Amino acid sequence: MKKIWRFVLIFVLVFILGGCVWFFSFATSSRVVSNDKNDYENYYKFHMESAFGSDLYLPDVNEVVNNDNFRFKYYEYRQLIFIGFGTVVSEELSQEEFREKKEELCKTFTFLNGPIFSSYPQDMIAIPEGNFEFKGYSFNVISGGDYPKKFSMIAFSEEENRILYFTYYDQDLDYIDDMEDFANEAFPRWNKW
Repeated sequence: MKKIWRFVLIFVLVFILGGCVWFFSFATSSRVVSNDKNDYENYYKFHMESAFGSDLYLPDVNEVVNNDNFRFKYYEYRQLIFIGFGTVVSEELSQEEFREKKEELCKTFTFLNGPIFSSYPQDMIAIPEGNFEFKGYSFNVISGGDYPKKFSMIAFSEEENRILYFTYYDQDLDYIDDMEDFANEAFPRWNKW
């Protein structure tokens, strides 16, 4: 009888341990919910009206939906029970159009120059870098966000003549350790179209 109870106890422990491993392997994940440009209008409205407000940037719906130069991905980022949302819009241009658009965006927006500190928890770095180079792109965090809970970034690739527009929203995020890791975790395969 002791052998049966021992077997049942081992089985239950293995089952619980396996369940914990399964839960935590899926507890922090990010996935593409949509990459259909026709869905862009719904996500645009959510970001601009519900989550972000007009202080954060996404390209206009009419500019994106009817233009073959644009690609779109909408992400859902899960960390345990908390859910964040992100959008990446990619715009591919000719070399001359790219230079003009980059110049226009750099005049229109102010980018962060350094780290941003969080008010809660105190003295924690919310955004470690305002701009950084990653996978051939020059990332720039747009000033005016509620860092790191909701903010936008614009990334430029001189080599590909491509501009990427990122938005992120997660009301439960208190800080970001590393911007490159964050880009890969919140927006997996962001540079693959």
